[in-house]
Amino acid sequence: MAFPAGPAGAHKVTNRAGEIARILILSNIPRGEISICVHPDSDKVGIWPPGTMVRLGDPVSYWDGEV
Repeated sequence: MAFPAGPAGAHKVTNRAGEIARILILSNIPRGEISICVHPDSDKVGIWPPGTMVRLGDPVSYWDGEV
């Protein structure tokens, strides 16, 4: 399978069998290139690198934590 970047490539993997399923997900995004994905159902955003998930429902101001 191939999932294009952007909303048109949104995907989900579901195991409806009663057994453990193993999946392997590969990416052709060059190492070090910034990638952002949105999970609208759980209100989260993933950012790589560094591989961080944040919840959109917990906003902070632009200056929060700045000196």
